[in-house]
Amino acid sequence: TAFRVEVKSVNEDLDQNEKDTFNNHRIYLEHYAYLVYWFLISAEDNTTTTKNTRKTKVIGTDLKSFDWSAHKLKAFDLINWLLALKLSKIWTLPSDRTNFVNLFTKPAYQLLENPIQAKSRPIKDRVFRTLSLCIKDYEHLFVAQTTIMQHLQYWEHSAEPMAELLVYMVEKENYNQLADEILRDISNREFKDTASKEMKDSPNPKTFASFLQKMTELSPKTILKNLVMLINQLDSDVK
Repeated sequence: TAFRVEVKSVNEDLDQNEKDTFNNHRIYLEHYAYLVYWFLISAEDNTTTTKNTRKTKVIGTDLKSFDWSAHKLKAFDLINWLLALKLSKIWTLPSDRTNFVNLFTKPAYQLLENPIQAKSRPIKDRVFRTLSLCIKDYEHLFVAQTTIMQHLQYWEHSAEPMAELLVYMVEKENYNQLADEILRDISNREFKDTASKEMKDSPNPKTFASFLQKMTELSPKTILKNLVMLINQLDSDVK
């Protein structure tokens, strides 16, 4: 694809430090990134909509029957190749780099909102790699922390993929800070009885409990390291 050709060209020019090409690469990459963003968001919206709708118009039949999975994987493979490059040479301002990588993080998180996609190992491997690169290299830690907590609050199925993401960061990327920050945040949360009328917009205790259980199964060392903070939740009377 044209995007792959451009990423390859960027890789070569960065290796050779061809500074005269950086401005053109920036323009091209921003255009391609927006197209990839649009494709991933549209594909996921269509997948989510058509899977939940039994009656569809004739015009949507082709989209409904189309398998987007392979194209999503290819898109994230290219995204991860690109994010692994020294993009700070092309986008010298942190704010500009942030705006650029946000075109990739938003569809990554949206995929994990879908229970079906969140169970797909190939999808999760690509998405976890995308997010880990953005967290480690593009100052995405705070946004990731906030987004993960929102997923745990609003999406019951998110306990397992969010735990897997943190463990991926710890084991594959040797990066502990995100897991430590999430567990610290959870230790400071106040959970209410699920039968309470005040439950709206408050953390879902069952989802967070499932998340902690999964973390314990996958990375007991991480939980043990933060056990002093989490001890407050063990005393909680919410069931």
